[in-house]
Amino acid sequence: MNTRTKVLCYAALLGAWGFFAYAGKTPVDGFITAIGAALATLGAVHVAAGKPPADQPPPPSAPQ
Repeated sequence: MNTRTKVLCYAALLGAWGFFAYAGKTPVDGFITAIGAALATLGAVHVAAGKPPADQPPPPSAPQ
């Protein structure tokens, strides 16, 4: 299973849970906590993806 499929499955589950929370069938505080955790994880992934590894130099630029 690739990353895109995992994200889509998680989004579908979170959407279904959101529907049940909106309808009052499940506590809303757990849903809000899950959304906060998902946003924190997404932010951490974006920060980690933006930095090159410390042990490798940046790639050389193209000759002019």
